[in-house]
Formats: sequence, C-alpha cells, structure tokens
Amino acid sequence: MSRRPGDFDGYLFDLDGCVYEGSSPTPSAAALIAFLARKGKKVAFLSNNSSEGADEVAAKLRGMGIDADPEDVSLPTDLAGEFLLESFGRVSVFPIGNGRVAEAIRSSGHRIAGNGDESCDVVFVARDSEFSYAKLERAARFLSGGARLAAANPDDYHIGDAGARVPETGAILASVRSASGKEAAVLGKPESFLFRRALAALGLGPERVLMIGDNPATDIAGAAKAGLASVWIDRADEKRGFGAGAAGIECPCIRAYRDLSEFLGDLEGNHAE
Repeated sequence: MSRRPGDFDGYLFDLDGCVYEGSSPTPSAAALIAFLARKGKKVAFLSNNSSEGADEVAAKLRGMGIDADPEDVSLPTDLAGEFLLESFGRVSVFPIGNGRVAEAIRSSGHRIAGNGDESCDVVFVARDSEFSYAKLERAARFLSGGARLAAANPDDYHIGDAGARVPETGAILASVRSASGKEAAVLGKPESFLFRRALAALGLGPERVLMIGDNPATDIAGAAKAGLASVWIDRADEKRGFGAGAAGIECPCIRAYRDLSEFLGDLEGNHAE
C-alpha cells in the first residue's frame, strides 16, 4: 500500500474476530473508531455474519461504546434478496438459514419454496443453527433437479467468546456442495457485492476507503478484489510487520489496534490508545 493509512476518507471494519469476539469487544477497537470519527473520517462495518440483522449488530456495537446505526452495517442477512435479484432475477428460493434471511429474500420479491414444491430456482445457504439432514436432503434434491446454488459466505467458522470457533455458513455449504457437486455464487467477502453495498453506504469510491480486517482470505483478498487498500489485524500473531503476508497481497500487518497508531500518527499526531 503506497498511501499512509491515515490518508483515507473512509474506513471499513470487519466485525467478528476484529471489532469483537462473541459478546466481548476487541481491546482498543472502540477507541480507534472514536478517534477516526473525531478526525472527521467516515466509518462503516461489513461482515459475513448471516444470522443477525443490521439493527441487532448496531445495537450490539452501541452496547460496546461504538457509535453505529443500522445504515452503517452491511450484512448478508439483510442483503440476501438484493443479491439474488442482481444475480438471478426474481426467482423461487429454498433458503437454509434463519427467519430473517427468508424475510429479506421474500421482501425483494422472490418466492420461498414451500413444503409441497418439487423444484425451485435457487438454493441459498446461510448460517443455520437448526441445519439438519432433512434440509440437506431437500437442498440436494432441488439442486439435482436444476436449481442453482448461492451462499451468504464461504466462511467455515467465526471467532466467538474466548476465541472459540463457531461453525459458519461455509461448514454447511461444504455439505451441500458435497451432496450436489455444485459450486455456489457467493454474496459475502471475498466477493465484491458486499463491498459495493458498504461503499455506497459510505458514499465514497474504493480508492478513498481503507479496509481493516483479521481474515486474509476474505477481508484482505476481498478488499483487493474490490479495489480497496487494507490493513491486516493479525491477532493470531502469524506475521508481523509490513509486507506480502495476507493471501499474497502486500499490506500493513499489525497485531493489535493499539499498534495502528504508528500508521495513523499522521492524523495530527494523535493515537488511538
């Protein structure tokens, strides 16, 4: 990255494992975000989270002392219907996911496949805490009958409380792909759809926005694909320093938010403590 991280007008933050882990805020995240806001920078959030809505996530952030409105948060949960409309047109859908995903799909004019339907146009996979063999079997039947496959994200897990791995959409998607032999069109990171929606919410072009995330395969690779520079928060301490680390993409790599002060020091010499 040729520009200094403090030179950007907008900042996109990943959430799970980056701004918070489960119900616990990441140390110094709130201070950094408040620091950026004081400097007149625009801040927004995007996540591959496909089980919560933007209103829930914004409330969670506010509870951690981070100023956020639903309009600041871009999630597959809320955008599933728009993604399907852009990708396939108005279609009949068998959703694997919670009720909010189904409602977002329905609200964009799609039809939800009923229990009596023998076919549908698209099987859409999101995180589903009640995923079952029966759902897998039905998805495989639809897909073998010609339905196309789409997914909220490819993540196998996200980081929860105390650093625990929480199974994600990708774990469910793997079983659907194995049973059907089909590849999925993906809504979330590292694909560009979610980034485009987040940039639109900021009202900025990609060259004016810096992505900050902890996952090289989704946050850093996705930012590069969407034309954004990025900073890798490597909290696992796999790599330190500036160089080509995350997914083969050259970007600053730091261990914790407090270390970001060395990169943001050009903002009137102030640091996020």
